[in-house]
Amino acid sequence: MSVKTCVMIGGSGRAGRWSRAFVDRFSDRVNIIGLVDVNPEVLETQGQVLGLRKNQLFTDHNTDIEAIDADFCGISTPPQFHSPAAVTAMRKGMAVISEKPMADTLEAAKAMVTTAVETGLPCAIMQNYRYARNKQEVARIRQEERLGRLQHLFGHYACDYRQYLS
Repeated sequence: MSVKTCVMIGGSGRAGRWSRAFVDRFSDRVNIIGLVDVNPEVLETQGQVLGLRKNQLFTDHNTDIEAIDADFCGISTPPQFHSPAAVTAMRKGMAVISEKPMADTLEAAKAMVTTAVETGLPCAIMQNYRYARNKQEVARIRQEERLGRLQHLFGHYACDYRQYLS
């Protein structure tokens, strides 16, 4: 199996966990060769964790995508930045894997879809649990009104993601 190269846009929070997961679990398949984050401290820290050189660290996704040729781009930033980064990456020839939600507006999401169709490149949205069995069962209960007409529904994830790999 060949090793795919990745430009990671976003370095803190969930993006940092993605990056560590790529390195820890999938280094035989994925090599992060570029990192973007607007926070210089995060960029430096994550760059060290990933073993990246200064010329592989960027504060702007446009500069990074132009400077580095990668197979795909991982995006884990606030939603309003998903579409601009994804569109730029696909236009450069990179497939995209992005954190949910797809985008912050319908127009931004449509731009991603249009670019994916035009380029023929995949643009996948990660962490979507909508079709997990337990979520589908809740939807069926609501639709069938098994509990009557619901006014309010509260859900809670029991995973403690503050602890790495919990």
